[in-house]
Amino acid sequence: MYANPLPIPGTTPLLDAEVTPGITARALEILKDQQWPMFSATNVETIDGVDVVARVEWHPPEPSIDHWHRGVTFYKVTDEL
Repeated sequence: MYANPLPIPGTTPLLDAEVTPGITARALEILKDQQWPMFSATNVETIDGVDVVARVEWHPPEPSIDHWHRGVTFYKVTDEL
């Protein structure tokens, strides 16, 4: 089992309903770049009008992927970082 690091202070994870097409496209760009180490995070980015920080993390199995896998979690900036 994998453990993700602590949450990023001043942020909250985006809900599925908050993920826009632009945010999905950014996640795919990040995942194509194999240089990103696990648990690395971007600086604050504004995507589709939302201030976010992206972090590469381990994601558990899901219907389309039956094993733990590298994924991107987006965190909405709620306070000044």
